[in-house]
Amino acid sequence: MSLWQAEKLAQISQGTLINSTNWQANSFSIDSRLIKHGNIFVAFKGKETDGHLYLEDAFSKGAVAAMVEYIPESNPHHYPLLLIGDNLQALRTFAAYNRDRLDTTMIAITGSAGKTSTKEMIKIAMSSQANIFASYGNYNNLLGTTIGLSNVSLDMKFAIFELGMNHAGEMAELSSYVKPDISIITTVDAAHLEFFGSIEKIAEAKAEIFLHTNKNGFAFINNDSSSFTLLYEKAKGCGIKNIISFGTGQSANCKLIEYAENQDYSLIKADILGSIITYKINSCGKHFASNSLAVLGAVVASGGDLEIAAHNLGNFSALPGRGAHHNVTRNGKHFLVIDDSYNANPLSIRAALNVLSNCRKLQGRKIAILSDVYELGVDAPKLHQELAADVINNDIDKVIAVGYNMQFLYDKLPSEKRLASFTNVDEVIKVIDDYIEDGDMILIKGSFGTSVFKLVKELLS
Repeated sequence: MSLWQAEKLAQISQGTLINSTNWQANSFSIDSRLIKHGNIFVAFKGKETDGHLYLEDAFSKGAVAAMVEYIPESNPHHYPLLLIGDNLQALRTFAAYNRDRLDTTMIAITGSAGKTSTKEMIKIAMSSQANIFASYGNYNNLLGTTIGLSNVSLDMKFAIFELGMNHAGEMAELSSYVKPDISIITTVDAAHLEFFGSIEKIAEAKAEIFLHTNKNGFAFINNDSSSFTLLYEKAKGCGIKNIISFGTGQSANCKLIEYAENQDYSLIKADILGSIITYKINSCGKHFASNSLAVLGAVVASGGDLEIAAHNLGNFSALPGRGAHHNVTRNGKHFLVIDDSYNANPLSIRAALNVLSNCRKLQGRKIAILSDVYELGVDAPKLHQELAADVINNDIDKVIAVGYNMQFLYDKLPSEKRLASFTNVDEVIKVIDDYIEDGDMILIKGSFGTSVFKLVKELLS
């Protein structure tokens, strides 16, 4: 049986069915380019384009119906439509309706870094044990969360959502839809500091995830975070009975015992809620290892098999834009690109520098190409400058700085570590080949808004 029936959707949304009343669908999609057979295309009118102009494209790819806020003049008038006044509000209604009928263990992940990777780890760890749904990509705002919830089929045993926020109250709203049985906070750092004013305020906003977490469920909190005590007390105050710590500290419930890196993978020995286990993940970086502790703890908490999950983590590799390694040959030079270009905050830059530092050195140099971190507010120059110490302590050979604030880091470095500085990424792309030598290992990291991912695309082209 399909997840959604036309008349049920019209009933709970108070919408109007046009051209057909007997279609069925298995999921919603807001991107006509990604439509698959059986989808409902949700047409949103955005700042740059209007989804109502892409009905033809959506139906050509297999959409069974379109959810629209108006009927476009170009509509051939034979497509099945669900006419609704407010598509976002309708998705909220569908999400709440679907959540209430699901008999599914809900896992929600938030944090200043590592949300998407941790979600993918859980998906991989549990994939051979049960039917599992994972929210698409980094669709972690209200729209992404409500679409994701509306797409969880009734036969799913587990569903994993990453939840993002940049202002107080947002996490509480997202959590109210998901109603997690297991909540994980990977870490708290100066992400979106501009909107909060302090890391403590960020932690308080992240802790809103506990407001709607099942009181008989589990809260996983990073024991190594400076915000651990605050987060612990928030979870306790919400009445959550099982509060689990993870990290490197001796008191952690899910504890890292040993950690070693090869060029391409990490070997980990851990104590997961009293069970000692050894496993590997196909990525380097202690932050991946730390988050894997929460992953395996969540598996145990949800009744999964720990050994199978740990074995499955051997199939996890860092995602594009989030630490993926690429061996590149370009203009006769062979070099390594560490693509951590999707986004950045001070903590994630420190983690990325540590990954670069621990790479087995080839004949070339370890180069960090760092672009500005956005949304740091008045402390931005200072927070960028402080990262110079991490460059030095991680024995990075050279730095290319991109952007106004990253210049503060660059100026703080010893002259022998300065390779070049630029105003924007487009300037770097024009001359990057002049700065690369055979055997170099190159980290590319920065905020999404700086478009530093364009440099990765250029180097891999």
